[in-house]
Amino acid sequence: MEMTTYENERWWIGQGWSEKMLPQERSNWSDLGGHMHLPKSAMRLPGKNWRWVSEWRISRCTQKYLKDRPNQTVDHDGTYDNEGWQYAIEWGMNFSGTKGMSEFVRRRRWTRTCVSTDAEGSGMDSNQ
Repeated sequence: MEMTTYENERWWIGQGWSEKMLPQERSNWSDLGGHMHLPKSAMRLPGKNWRWVSEWRISRCTQKYLKDRPNQTVDHDGTYDNEGWQYAIEWGMNFSGTKGMSEFVRRRRWTRTCVSTDAEGSGMDSNQ
């Protein structure tokens, strides 16, 4: 199972990129929609019979990845900068990997994988 959170930042004139958001905006760590505060440090395993099998890593959600998951909402063009960031004019807009003069928010996707120890013992895939 893949656990996912998004790191969010805003561009402030005179300061550059910052974790500080406007009061009505998402937190600096959130779910995809920005509705839930979801820092990496608060992510827990789904249950006692689960274990982590990876560390946190920046994950690029490519068009191929999305094509394999047809029910997932797409709000970006599948491009990222070298550090995994995607940029947009504002939250709720389409994202791309190119920072322009009018992009004031950015995000990057972090993932960590866990597996059920019950599924490991049975030879079953924990994603089924």
